[in-house]
Amino acid sequence: ALAAVTEAVLDADVVSGRQLSRLVGSWVWALLPCRPFLSVLRASYRFIAAAWRDQRPLWRSVRRELHTLLGLLPLLHVDLSAAWSGILVAADASEGGLGVVYTGVSPGQTRRLAEALPRQALKKDGLDQSQLQLFDQLGKSKWKVAVQYRWRWTKEHISVKEMRAALCALRWIATRPSAFGRRVLFLSDSAAAVGALAKGRSPSYPLLLLLRRIAVVCAGFGIRFVPRWVPTFSNPADGPSRAATLEDW
Repeated sequence: ALAAVTEAVLDADVVSGRQLSRLVGSWVWALLPCRPFLSVLRASYRFIAAAWRDQRPLWRSVRRELHTLLGLLPLLHVDLSAAWSGILVAADASEGGLGVVYTGVSPGQTRRLAEALPRQALKKDGLDQSQLQLFDQLGKSKWKVAVQYRWRWTKEHISVKEMRAALCALRWIATRPSAFGRRVLFLSDSAAAVGALAKGRSPSYPLLLLLRRIAVVCAGFGIRFVPRWVPTFSNPADGPSRAATLEDW
């Protein structure tokens, strides 16, 4: 039914922003279990705002987004009972490079960590004693370095670099078949990266482009990338990201 309505809108000579808004709302509802796919939508929102009461031909960029969504329909399948992976991964970016680290934990521990860790950045004075103890334990765990990389360019905003680090971590996870079809807990100290990953989209176009690449990996390998925030002092990838800038690395 959603495909039929979308094709009718694409076949129409003119469409109002209000009409497109109803269609996009239906798509957003369908995409919620597959949040990375929400990154497809950008021009559609701009068209809705520009032509709310007007009847206009659809922009080429809007048509491209709607055709993309139609192509993604066969992939809109999520196992809400998927087990947790036994791999816990963290990433960090500095001005000079990125680092990705991992450790092995039981699926039960991963689930408890996902429930206990904050879903968004908190101020230090907003952390309770149990959270501070949890962060301290994470910092003392035995982590192995998966990726260290020195930037070949340094002009990007740090939030974009943090999202690149998240993409790098996901790509590394995708090389491990044990993570296929499972939930993977991802730790980062970037509020922007964690927020964008949790929402599946971002108003920042550079972040949105990276989210689309993340969506491709998640869809291709059936990985549910679950982001959680940790403060910088307990992010185990902080050291490797800074070590990647050393001249002798």
